[in-house]
Amino acid sequence: MAEIFAGCSHVVDYGCGSGWLARTLADRMQRPVTGIDFSAEQIGLAAQRHADCPWTLFAPITGPADLPRAPGYVFHGLLHHLSIAEIQQLLDRVRAVAPRGARLVFVEPVCFPGNAPDARDKVLLDVIEDVVKEPLDRKSTRLNSSHIPLSRMPSSA
Repeated sequence: MAEIFAGCSHVVDYGCGSGWLARTLADRMQRPVTGIDFSAEQIGLAAQRHADCPWTLFAPITGPADLPRAPGYVFHGLLHHLSIAEIQQLLDRVRAVAPRGARLVFVEPVCFPGNAPDARDKVLLDVIEDVVKEPLDRKSTRLNSSHIPLSRMPSSA
C-alpha cells in the first residue's frame, strides 16, 4: 500500500484503531501519517504504542466533519461499521476536502448480509469519480485489496 501513496506528502488513516496501519505506512514511507478514530480509547492506545515513531500523529474525531485535507487517505476495515447514509456522509466530506488527484484506498474485507453492497459500491464509485475528476471503468474498478468488488464478496457467517 505504501507504493500507492508514493509521492503523497501526508496520508490520513481514517478509523485507525490501534494505529498499526498508520505506523506501517509511516515507517515505509518516512512521511507523516495521521491516524484518526472515533474511539478515544483506541487513539490513546495508538499514541502509546507508537510514541517512538516521529512520523505518526493520532487524534480522536467525532465524525466525518473532522476529516483533514490530505493528498492520501486510507479507509481500512471501516465501511462495514457504517450505514449507507453514514458512508455517504463520510464520502461527501472526502469530496469536499480531498485535493484533485488525491489517492483514496478503501480496503473492506467484510461485507455483511443485508448491508446492500451493490448500493455501497455505487456510492463509493460515484464519489471516487468525483474526487479523481474522471470517469472510471466500473466493470474493471475494484474496491478492495483482493481485487474483488464488494458486491462479489462472500457473506460472513
